[in-house]
Amino acid sequence: MLNTWFRFPSALFAFWGLVLAVLPGDMESLAPPVLPGQVMLGTEVGIFGSGFDGGKVPAVFAVTEGVKKRLVIAVESYSDTLIMGTVKKIPSTKKDPAGGKEWTVMVQPRGSRAGAEVEVGTVSTVAPEVLSVSPGAGAPGDLIDVRVRNAGPGKLRVSVNGKKAKVTTSFIDEDDLDKGDDEEPLTLRVRIPKVPDGFYDVVVSNKLGSTPTTDQVEVAGSPVPLPKDGLSAVISGKKLRAKGEQLSSLLGELGEVTLDVQKGKSVIRQLVVTMPLDIEVDEPPLRYTSAPASIGYGEIHPDGSSPGWSSNTGTLDIVVNSKIDGRFQVTFSGTLIEEGALGEATERDVKGTAVFTNTLFD
Repeated sequence: MLNTWFRFPSALFAFWGLVLAVLPGDMESLAPPVLPGQVMLGTEVGIFGSGFDGGKVPAVFAVTEGVKKRLVIAVESYSDTLIMGTVKKIPSTKKDPAGGKEWTVMVQPRGSRAGAEVEVGTVSTVAPEVLSVSPGAGAPGDLIDVRVRNAGPGKLRVSVNGKKAKVTTSFIDEDDLDKGDDEEPLTLRVRIPKVPDGFYDVVVSNKLGSTPTTDQVEVAGSPVPLPKDGLSAVISGKKLRAKGEQLSSLLGELGEVTLDVQKGKSVIRQLVVTMPLDIEVDEPPLRYTSAPASIGYGEIHPDGSSPGWSSNTGTLDIVVNSKIDGRFQVTFSGTLIEEGALGEATERDVKGTAVFTNTLFD
């Protein structure tokens, strides 16, 4: 029996309450253990199982590897086999955003009849995802509409080429109303910031981070020049920067372009970005997400050890954004996996931007 204070706080809960009321007991197992499977702050969830009712309101939380703090679900109503609640807290930081993480949902029964802690199922936390950008081109100061899913509560940040784009208004498009979706996409009307001519990803983020996107806007007619030659990267939270000749641009035997930075005293750090770019012919936008493009990072320590990480078994995303007067701007990111590790391989997250001049044929 359900507790006397049991209620379904949303249409989703009402639907599953009706389903469980009419299905035979052995059919309840057809329901996923946690609904929905993707959550953000404020998401109402239904948790199915057994042994939840110990006489008092159970505690519900979720954990994930590498994060000490818990995702917290506030219980709205419960029975021995069904809990309804709302996601109240998701641990997330700039260095380690929660978007895209998978969490194991746990129920701790409470009261005189409480049994052991119950592992129920999993949920994934989702960050804002750009669905479309319209129009796909403009100059700094022009307005574009960015359609976003999983906007969630709280403030959203929109950036173009890493620079903040001002949101002038937000609304739900009439075409998206009454389609029966759990959440209608939100449209953000934003002003293109002052960035150089080129093709740039439009990124929308909140406290949970952002979902990788390939939706771009072409900026044309900008008075802003490309920055000076150099590279700026962040590797697992540590900055690596190179100016001018500190950044080497090399042309390989197969026509590929390699950007190489080596810096450091006690620990020498090297970052290498390689792409099959024919700088005499190719024009932006160009995107590389697999071999023969690659990203590699290595360190040489005073004790002689030299660990290295690469995208060979990891992930990479290299974008040639701009080509202006023989100069190129490239943005890159990836998750690099340690090569030749004796134990469990470690990872390095890499993200950065580089600008170089076409002097490879001079």
